[in-house]
Amino acid sequence: MLNKLMKASIKSKILLLPVLFLIGFVALLLANLYLENRITRTVVFPQFGNQILKGHQNTLKTVVDVEAAYLAQKMKSLQTREEKAALIIAETDPIRFFDDGSGYFFTYDMTGVRINVPINKSQNNQNLIALEDKKGFRFVEEFVKISKAGGGFVEYYFEKEGKGIQPKLSYVKQIPGSDFLIGTGVYIDNVTDEKIRLQEQISSKNREYLVYKSGIFLALIILITLMSIMIARTIVSSIQRVISGLTDGAEQVASASSQVSSSSQHLAEGSSEQASSLEETSSSLEEMAS
Repeated sequence: MLNKLMKASIKSKILLLPVLFLIGFVALLLANLYLENRITRTVVFPQFGNQILKGHQNTLKTVVDVEAAYLAQKMKSLQTREEKAALIIAETDPIRFFDDGSGYFFTYDMTGVRINVPINKSQNNQNLIALEDKKGFRFVEEFVKISKAGGGFVEYYFEKEGKGIQPKLSYVKQIPGSDFLIGTGVYIDNVTDEKIRLQEQISSKNREYLVYKSGIFLALIILITLMSIMIARTIVSSIQRVISGLTDGAEQVASASSQVSSSSQHLAEGSSEQASSLEETSSSLEEMAS
């Protein structure tokens, strides 16, 4: 009974190792996930958002520079303002870019008269220099100012097809050799959508990596458990052999003690018989003496 209890105790202690490993690994995994999520939210996503916005800024500047140079070349042979305005509309009106088609070119002259905005032509040929967005910002006036200064970015609120008024970032530039400016922009919700798609991709990859980590973790647990069982069996077998040897020795000692006890008993019986014989002899001598 004691032997069985000892075996069970040793096995349980050895098999406790993979359990402790499991607890430690789970704690480490949870801490790692927490830190990864925190770093992703506070560092990675903001940086990606900034990179996306910078990428759009570079794109806006590049396409405006290219289109402005192209229109300037095409307008060299034209004389009247009307011809140049017609050329600008014909060349820029059908152009769309970005996945949702929200990218387009808009044009004004340097006094604030709108030449063309493809998504809303109702105010073409109107002077909108005093036009304000929903925040009270006179963005057309800013277009003119920035264009005269060599070109740059303007943030404002403007209509987006199907989504109403949205924040927008545009790049504007004066068409070389003319009194017209051209610009294009990206709606900020496009940038937000790209950030969301990026976050979803990263989250999907993290979940995929978590599955891989879990698989490796389970494989390690199984391996460690099997090794622990083998080690436990080896140790218990060794201990059992030692206990068996000690038991055999104890039995041999007990047997020898029994034999010694039996011999002592025989000796005691012989001594008693000798004493009785001596007593009888003594009695006989006394009778003879008498």
